[in-house]
Amino acid sequence: TCSETDTDPVALHHPSLVIEILPSLSHGNTWRNVRAYMHISSVKDILIVHSTSHRIELLRRGEDGKWPDSPAITTEGVFRLASIELDIALESLYTNSGIR
Repeated sequence: TCSETDTDPVALHHPSLVIEILPSLSHGNTWRNVRAYMHISSVKDILIVHSTSHRIELLRRGEDGKWPDSPAITTEGVFRLASIELDIALESLYTNSGIR
């Protein structure tokens, strides 16, 4: 979170980024969660990390407050989490994971 009002040690009430790990099964549950995250007004980025391949899907809320119809997909290289001003190499998410 980037909110100074989030002082609860147990839960964040104003997250700007949500990361969801996509399991090999139950993709439906993940996408139901993602749709729910879209209703949290403070969320700007939703990152879905695949657990069976080097792949992420990123949804970023537009300046108009709307979400894109489909996520940006990255399978190599670097991607940016604008909500926390961080560039991440995709490979770094899978270091020592055994996932190819």
